[in-house]
Amino acid sequence: MVHVHFSRRFSEAVEAKQIAEQEAKRAEFIALKATNEAEAKVNLTKGDAEANRILQNTLTPEILQKQAIERWNGNPPLIIGKGKQKLLDVIEFLTDGQN
Repeated sequence: MVHVHFSRRFSEAVEAKQIAEQEAKRAEFIALKATNEAEAKVNLTKGDAEANRILQNTLTPEILQKQAIERWNGNPPLIIGKGKQKLLDVIEFLTDGQN
């Protein structure tokens, strides 16, 4: 047998089956991808929470003062509230009024 011919309906059925299998595999891939992305978000959130917990347990007023000094751009901070603008006394702020 060199040439085997199938009916048109049979060929269409085979093609439809192949398409259905491809769509099922694609849906499975999309579901797996969504699961992996959700797990990654959970792990990132857990990591952020742990980092925040460690930071909260180790943060001291001295560290905050050091960070404020390191990040200071040389301009006095400006506090705006009710009434007129006021300049913050940097020394008082950094020493917590201990001078």
